[in-house]
Amino acid sequence: MKLFTYLLLLTIIFCNNQQQKVVNSATKVFDVPTMLTNTKNKSGREICWTGTLNGKTHVFIHYQLDTNLIIGEITYLNTKDKLPIRLLGTIEEDKNYRLLEFDKTGNITGIITGLPKEKNFNGSWFSPKSGKELSITMSLADTSIPSPDIQPVHNEIFGNYHY
Repeated sequence: MKLFTYLLLLTIIFCNNQQQKVVNSATKVFDVPTMLTNTKNKSGREICWTGTLNGKTHVFIHYQLDTNLIIGEITYLNTKDKLPIRLLGTIEEDKNYRLLEFDKTGNITGIITGLPKEKNFNGSWFSPKSGKELSITMSLADTSIPSPDIQPVHNEIFGNYHY
């Protein structure tokens, strides 16, 4: 009986350690801290914008492009903590951007759509929760934020996905 209890305990500990490793590898992209700098990203793929929502709420957006995939963050500069919020989006066939703003639980809190030009980005911000739509006007920023490379590690992409 002691041997059976000992084996059961070891199995539980081993399985728990393996599960923690899987969770950590799946979320390592989201644990990267960000900080403002005055240097350009050496990869040349990072783009930064600064502007306003409805001419009132100041925002800062930065992202990287990988073919038609957009990964980045938006920061509302009028808030007390100025915490970045995850953005994931796509470039549509008509070259318009569609960026989804996600909270920590994975819910979509905002949808940004628009067509970026050489020096400005004009579009709209929509809240799925309230149904409110605001105009967004931004200009290209000379400040950049160091970001990790967004190339996926194919053997670490797994799970159940739904939309």
